[in-house]
Amino acid sequence: MGKLLITVMTRLERSQKKMSYFDDVSMTRHDIRRVEWRPNSDTRIRFESHPGDEGPFVPRHHGEHYPIELKPSNLSWKQTERNNLTIKVQPGKYEQGHGTGFLPGEKHPGI
Repeated sequence: MGKLLITVMTRLERSQKKMSYFDDVSMTRHDIRRVEWRPNSDTRIRFESHPGDEGPFVPRHHGEHYPIELKPSNLSWKQTERNNLTIKVQPGKYEQGHGTGFLPGEKHPGI
């Protein structure tokens, strides 16, 4: 039993190290965890929610959602942001002013 526990903990520790290496984990101003993945150098996907923000509840903003951002391959993320060239991928059912995040289970480019 003790050997199994050590093996599980070792695997968990390795996965946490791998996750912290590839992902960026931070907190929103409402103390909600935000996780960012970069599946390649030109794509960012974040998991976030903003339940404490003002206004009527909009699932693509206040609820759990996944913004997907792209950048030109010849620029860094900082250069892209500085020049306002970030491309926000919009969901098929996007409505102006309702946020561009994809909802859990919603199809996005690449699936």
